[in-house]
Amino acid sequence: MKKKGFVLMTELMFSVLLSAQSDVFSAQDVTMLSGELDLMEVSLKNSSNSYTAFQFDVEVPEGIEFATDENGNYLATLSDLRSNNHDIYVGKMGTNNYRFLSYSMANDDFRDSDGILLSVTLKTDENMATGINTVYLKDALLVTNSGKDFSMESVPITVYVTYVGDLPIKKEVTGDNAGNWTTYYNGTGSNLQADENTIVYEAKINDGKVILTEVSSRIINDGAAVILKSVDTGLISMNITSSSAIYIDNQLQGSNSDVVQDGVSSYYGFADKTNGLGFYIINTTVNIPARKAFLKVSDAETHDFYGLGTDSGTTRIDHIKDTPERIYYNLSGHRVMNTNKGIFIVNGKKVLIK
Repeated sequence: MKKKGFVLMTELMFSVLLSAQSDVFSAQDVTMLSGELDLMEVSLKNSSNSYTAFQFDVEVPEGIEFATDENGNYLATLSDLRSNNHDIYVGKMGTNNYRFLSYSMANDDFRDSDGILLSVTLKTDENMATGINTVYLKDALLVTNSGKDFSMESVPITVYVTYVGDLPIKKEVTGDNAGNWTTYYNGTGSNLQADENTIVYEAKINDGKVILTEVSSRIINDGAAVILKSVDTGLISMNITSSSAIYIDNQLQGSNSDVVQDGVSSYYGFADKTNGLGFYIINTTVNIPARKAFLKVSDAETHDFYGLGTDSGTTRIDHIKDTPERIYYNLSGHRVMNTNKGIFIVNGKKVLIK
């Protein structure tokens, strides 16, 4: 492993640049976890020429970088099968750009004409969200031992990142529902298991209340939205598992991106407010944040709040105390001050007050 840095390729270049149309760099797509290291292997197929040196730049997106050892050396290694007294240098050219350079002081050619040429270690930020990212290998130059230089087109490399790690506690609650609560939608592409200090719940609306059912395995299946309760005041740790859980009738929903309300159904978010811990109706103009669980209700009646409970526990509260933000209108569109009983319009939705 060479110390990071690079030698200008112009020392090896001829004045005329040719196109290596049948010779190509390539790399396999990379699948990795947030906060983890993984190898990106770059191959060279050179059926038309033999080369003694190469140079290319790599552009990475925000949240991805090339890893270094404790001495600051980039973790890049040439293949023993193809290297022939060659050295490899890596230098950072800017915030998201790196330059790779390899040559032989003896002007020896790389061995063979196909296969992995070098391996370099990628690192993702621990908070990087699940998604598809593109790393570009660009401005590639190849040099023959006779001094001819060849250029190559940019090569896109797809890096699939799966977020997995610690979830911050959303709310510390006292009283009947004492604990540290949050919600989570798992869109990582993998099943996750919460730590032993965490209880995982699925939820459904039944007879006017939200029924929580514990998922005893603590496993959050890929594509599942859940409620989490932790006895820890810090973070909830999540790890990938090959096992899966069986959910009975989970009505919680979520998405990897913000959810725009459809204007027809009522959407409820998990919160601890006036009536305690439960699901409160969300203003129709508000989007539901990514990776958070919510309830979507299509009933003709609209309720302000669904409390948490069991079959014999807390029941739904249909009406909460008026606040300055809650302005009531009758069905004719006139603002009203007396809201004892009837159907009213609040935030663009019909509300039944019993």
